[in-house]
Amino acid sequence: MSAQSALSTLINKYSLSKTLRFELIPIGKTKESIDRKGLLSQDVKRAQSYKEVKKIIDEYHKEFIEKSL
Repeated sequence: MSAQSALSTLINKYSLSKTLRFELIPIGKTKESIDRKGLLSQDVKRAQSYKEVKKIIDEYHKEFIEKSL
């Protein structure tokens, strides 16, 4: 069996999924509005708060499960 025929048995046997990624870049009044309202800094603060709160909630769930068993 040649190398080409061995490979041809594998070609088009499985579907291929591709993910497209797009970046939304605000311009004009949209960018001005985001800057004026400080939305990006709010998102950074929210992300940090989430990390802190998640630790607390995870510990609570752990204790709750242990008490339930």
